[in-house]
Formats: sequence, structure tokens, C-alpha cells
Amino acid sequence: MRVPEAVSDNIVFIGSVQNNKPKWKGTAFFVALETPRSQQTYLVAPKHIVAGLSKDWCVRVNLAGDTSTTVSLSQDSAVWYYHPSDDAADVAVLEWPGVADQQYRFCEESMLLTPEMAAEESVSAGDQLFIVSLFTRAIDKGGGRNEPIVRSGVLSLSRPISLPVPGGVSTELYLAETRSFGGMSGSPVYVAETIQFKDGDYKFDPLGPWYLMGMMRGHWKIPVEQLDEYDFVGSEGVNLGISLVTPAHKILETLRQPDLTKRTAASL
Repeated sequence: MRVPEAVSDNIVFIGSVQNNKPKWKGTAFFVALETPRSQQTYLVAPKHIVAGLSKDWCVRVNLAGDTSTTVSLSQDSAVWYYHPSDDAADVAVLEWPGVADQQYRFCEESMLLTPEMAAEESVSAGDQLFIVSLFTRAIDKGGGRNEPIVRSGVLSLSRPISLPVPGGVSTELYLAETRSFGGMSGSPVYVAETIQFKDGDYKFDPLGPWYLMGMMRGHWKIPVEQLDEYDFVGSEGVNLGISLVTPAHKILETLRQPDLTKRTAASL
């Protein structure tokens, strides 16, 4: 499936500043919400990436033309917001200040898949996924544009399920059949709904609607001592092929929390 530019142009590098140079940690993307008087854009990133950023951190964004720029930021001035009730949700959002001549797209609120939308649109196991990220190991050193890498997969379970995560707590996660590698954390994961159940019948539409299903968290790790309990080979302690995806409704709940909406309204 060819990925629309509205999706591929909506991703940036995020990382720490070390020895006056950026050290890229992962991927982030933009979501825009409508407010009574304007539209507010937010940077969305994984909580575990944000927690590991140094005091001085940066984002690499595309500019008009074939160039990009690294935007330096500081944790002293950045106000990150996390999920208001689920501490294990791997979501962090930041009001994006904007950059002169920045060229980017954003994901509109209507594209974020909620449980109600998933039921109405018959999103189900086996639906095609595509993941858009930035391959940090192959980043252009010459100041060229951020170029997306697109990977595909399938939805492994129709609904997100509660799974344990580091810290001895659990959170809702989608399971996706796709490989994961360093730098994919924070990548937006889209589901293409090519088979729809409408008017009591299934209809195939290869150009059917697509939604932001969630954000890549990482791969499903298996403790080394438990490897013999599973039909896998290797000793790295990884359940190969299964990735964990934070559901889009967790992002939406983070963006809609009262503290953030009040702050946004006050700034308008």
C-alpha cells in the first residue's frame, strides 16, 4: 500500500543533546486538536523516550525545500503531559511552539481510532497496518530532509488487551505482527480498513479509510529464563515478530485532560 504524504510528512526525530551534538532516541509525530478559536498542534512521543532525554534535547524537523533543522529545547521550559489516570500508558504530549518555515503535516483528531470507531468500522484482526518511522541508524548527516521508512504488518488481535509492562503494572496495548528495531519507538501506527462490514454484508475496498491506531511502544520481551516455555529460538529474550502498540485513545485521553485543555485555552 502506498502511504499518503499526509502520513509520511508527519514524523520527526527526537533525541538528547550530548557534547553539543544530537543523539537520536526515537520518532515523534504531530497531532492537531480543534479549539474554540484556533487549532493547537502537539508533539506526541513515547513516555519512556521522554523520560530518558537529557536536560537539553532536540527535535529535527523538515523545512521548506530540501533541508531540515535541529530545534534545541530544554526540559526546564518544556511542559510534558502524561496520561491523567494510567501511569503505565506510554504517552507524552507537548504543546508545539512551531518553527519558522517548518514544513510538516499533522494527524487530525478525527483520524484517531477510538474503541467506538473501531467497532463501527469493523476493525479486526488481520487488517493491514503500516508504520511510519525514521531510521535513526541511517540519518542523513548532511542536513537533508527527514526521510520516512515505511514498514507493514497486520493487527494480531482485534482489540487492545491489558498487558504487564516494566514497573509491575499493566496497561492496554494492541498486538501487531511486525518487527521492531531501535528508533521505531514513537512511530505512528495506522490501520487500513480495507474490508468493511456494512448493511449486513462484507465489502472489500482497497482504498478504504485508514486511521491512527496508535503509537509504537516496542517489541514484546520475554525473560531469558522463560524462553524454554515458548516455541522460539535464540537467547536474546525477545518474542520475535510481535510489537506492542499504545492505542490512539490513550493519546486522545492525554490530550483532552483538563489541565492541558485549560492551559491551551488560557494561552489563546
